[in-house]
Parts: sequence; structure tokens; C-alpha cells
Amino acid sequence: MWLFARYSGLLMEREVQVCPELVKNWQDLTRLAFLPPGEKSRLMQSNVPLMMSVLDWWEELQADSREENGSDELKQLLSNELRELKEEGKRESRLVESKPSKGKWWEWDDALERWKVVSEMADVVILLYAWLKLEGVGDEELKRIMEGQRDKDKDGELVKNLRERAKALGMDLEEAVILKTGINLQHRPPSLEVLWRENGFMKRMRSNIGDETSQMPDLGQAPWGPTVLTMLQAKEYASSEALNLVVAPDALFSSLDPNKNYGGLYR
Repeated sequence: MWLFARYSGLLMEREVQVCPELVKNWQDLTRLAFLPPGEKSRLMQSNVPLMMSVLDWWEELQADSREENGSDELKQLLSNELRELKEEGKRESRLVESKPSKGKWWEWDDALERWKVVSEMADVVILLYAWLKLEGVGDEELKRIMEGQRDKDKDGELVKNLRERAKALGMDLEEAVILKTGINLQHRPPSLEVLWRENGFMKRMRSNIGDETSQMPDLGQAPWGPTVLTMLQAKEYASSEALNLVVAPDALFSSLDPNKNYGGLYR
């Protein structure tokens, strides 16, 4: 992994080249929170080990909730998410047919609409992962399922299918899962007791932003900082001044300490 810095007078220009193969866990991504959103997007895409690390961390944070609600509750939630994804079928078909041929997904005019569909796919993966973990599925088996390698396994087939459908929309399933987990941290912060993480609390929070069924926007407060989704949703929710603070490259780089190597990920 390399990060190169060039200096020209008082103006500092940074060229960033990071090897995705070296960013395998959520701690690595957190150390690289200073990177521009587009670069973080590149590191997330097709990165199954990173996605699994983020999901493992999320499950550790929600362990008390999982134990209290149990496997049956997770299975029901997973069924609900599959139903919600099915309800997006017409929108999904329309967006597949109208996919632009150039540019990144977050640059497209209908990017947030595409996110709406793929975030439902991400919800399915997040809950499938949680349910399988609670059922005692081992790490190697989980990896095969999350890679979609199990052609005869219904869970592996489901993940494979979702990955292909996300790709048809011009998006990446692994990136979507990581981004949605960041939003889940806002929805159900682990610092709160289980009781206050339930729907009653979050519905009231959501209704202050839009309606109780909506997602909270990505506020760039996950440990990995602002993302391409933060930029997109900032246009909907933030003032122009706040938007500049969210996406300005100088602001993103301001916390970088050149005397640190960030665990070997920066030098």
C-alpha cells in the first residue's frame, strides 16, 4: 500500500494509491478514514474479508441484543427484509433497464434511488450473517456463503444472487453492506441499553428527519468517516455550508498526522 505526498509551495497535493488486498478489517478502514470518499468506495468494493470484518464487529456490538431476542427473532426479521426487497421489484427492474453506461454509481442522477434498492439487499445480507452466526455456523463456512461459492447451498445462492442483482444496478454488494452497517450504528448505537435500541426509540428519531419508515441519512459518523453516501445524502439534508464541511478534501485530510504510519497502512 502506498500513499504519496507532493508539496508545491504552500499548496499540498496528495496522490493516494491504496491496495485493497491489505484493507481486510474494519480497523484498517478506520485508520484510513482520512481518505476521500471515492477512494474509500474503491477499497470497499468486492472486498468480502472487509465486509465480513465489519459484520463481525457489528455482531459483537449487538451481542446482548442478539442473546435477548434469539435466533427465531432474527429469522423473522430476515423474512421481513426479504419481503421488503421483493416489494422493490418493479423499481429494481426499471433501474436495471436505465443504468447509465459511464461514471460511478454515486455520480448518477438516480443514485439515491438505486441506493434505496441495494440497501434492502444489504439488510438481507446483514441479517443473514447475524442469523448464521447465532446458529453456530463457522467462519470458513460463513466465508464460502458470503462469497456465494456454495452453488447447492440456499444461503450461498442467495448472496450470489444479490451480488449479481446489485451489479446489474451498477452497484457493489460489499460496499452497500459496509455503508448500511455504518447507518445501523446510528440506528442502534451500542452505547445504549438494549431496551433503548428497539424500534420505538428509532422510529421517533427517524420521524424527526423524515418519516418513521425512512433510513437515517449517512452522517459520516461511522469510524471510517464520510463516504460517497454521505456526499449524496448531504445534498438532501445539509445546508450548503455543512455540505462543504462534509465533502471538502482539505477537511478530510486535516486530521492526518504525517508522523504516524497508521498501523502500516500509511507511509
